[in-house]
This record gives sequence, C-alpha cells and structure tokens, in this order.
Amino acid sequence: DDLPEEASPSWEARFVEVEERMELIELVRRLDKDQQRVIALRFAQQKSTGEIAQTMGRSEGAVKSLQFRALQNLRAWAEGRQP
Repeated sequence: DDLPEEASPSWEARFVEVEERMELIELVRRLDKDQQRVIALRFAQQKSTGEIAQTMGRSEGAVKSLQFRALQNLRAWAEGRQP
C-alpha cells in the first residue's frame, strides 16, 4: 500500500500527551501556592523573572529560588523520589 504518512499524531500519541499533561498538573498541585504561582506565570504565561517578581511583590532572587525549588520538587516526584 502506498498510503501517505499520517500528518497529525495518532490518537494514541495524543492520548499519551494528554495523560502526561494531567500527571504534570497533579504534580504541580502538590507544590505550595507560591511555587505553583511561579510555575504558572513562568511556563503557562511565559513571564520573565522580572515580571513575576513584580506581579508577586518579591525580589528576582526570591522568584528564582522559588522556581528552582519548585522544579526540584517536580523532578523528584516525577522520578518517584521525595524532594
């Protein structure tokens, strides 16, 4: 058969992508509220560190620290470890 390759991902690939996003959302919900907010602003809204600092009323250093700890926690939980 000379059928053309499927241009869009298969339903299985889309299902896996949705499942992975749902798992990530569950992990983000485990973070404390400040860490959740930093992750949402940085990655969902694509804000800069300076913009996040201004929005949250914190220093850029504090925002970087919150983001670092949040990502450490997410990575640990995703790997099945305790942070």
